[in-house]
Amino acid sequence: MVKGMAHRTRVLRSRWALASVALLLVLTAVALACNVVRLQRHRLERGFERAGLQRQVLTQGEDRVHLWHGGVRETAKTPVLLLHGFGGGAVWQWGEQLPPLSADRWVVVPDLLWFGDSSSTRDDPSLEHQVEAMVGVLDHEGLSQVDVVGISYGGMVGYLLARQHGDRVRRLVLVDSPGGIYGAEDLESLLQRFQVGSAAEIIIPQDEAGVQRLLELAYGDPPYAPDFVLRQVMAQMYEPYREPQTALLEAVVRQREHYTGSHELSVSLGLIWGEDDPVFPLSIAQRISGMYDAPLHVLPKARHAPNLEYPELFNRAMLQLLDD
Repeated sequence: MVKGMAHRTRVLRSRWALASVALLLVLTAVALACNVVRLQRHRLERGFERAGLQRQVLTQGEDRVHLWHGGVRETAKTPVLLLHGFGGGAVWQWGEQLPPLSADRWVVVPDLLWFGDSSSTRDDPSLEHQVEAMVGVLDHEGLSQVDVVGISYGGMVGYLLARQHGDRVRRLVLVDSPGGIYGAEDLESLLQRFQVGSAAEIIIPQDEAGVQRLLELAYGDPPYAPDFVLRQVMAQMYEPYREPQTALLEAVVRQREHYTGSHELSVSLGLIWGEDDPVFPLSIAQRISGMYDAPLHVLPKARHAPNLEYPELFNRAMLQLLDD
């Protein structure tokens, strides 16, 4: 009888142990499901820190600008301003470029207004407002002149910065961005290509399927993301900013003729483009290259985010354009 009781006790303990392990696994899975986007952001932020960058928040009137800065301050090389596109803030887009840049130059990586941790109480979604905020960043950093690398929407901000404040920009690198060279025919072609009525329907997802489509626009071979992660991305990266970011896109479209009215540019220009970009096709890059006699680096098979999809190839092209 004693042996039987001991056996039952061992069985109960074993079952309890298995149940505890199972519960722990379930709790771990739930925790990961709840925090996977946050965990990824923390991982990316640690990468910024390992590259020697620190975060800072500037209050400039009604604007609150969050930025990362760091690298080598005393250097003969021109500091670099990195301007991100739609799809989260700076931390999500520039991590792969920081190590080679910060090794021998000063790097400034802001969140544009209404992205990441930057915001404004001023109701002005224009590109001019973004440029004004970036000039404030340069003034705060004590940088009289910088090289600018801008991808997609960030390239539009960089282009206008170079046009309006040419003395502050030495070299501009447009990455899959039409800058100020985007006419009515280009816009109509974009809308027909995706069978939508507005650019916001492409760039700002309405549901998990929309997030998946964005991944497919950015990558030829997009990373796998389960449904719960797509839902997290929607909730944490798009829902809080949907209204102001939609206003930003509408302002670009509405004021397109103003931005594209003059093609005068006094700074050195270079281009890096994904060969298979479905948003801004390679033909736009070729047109810009011919207009400004600007060097063009085409990354084979890359789509709209070549800096993320093929970082080594991208970094080589970027450093060549900045160092020439």
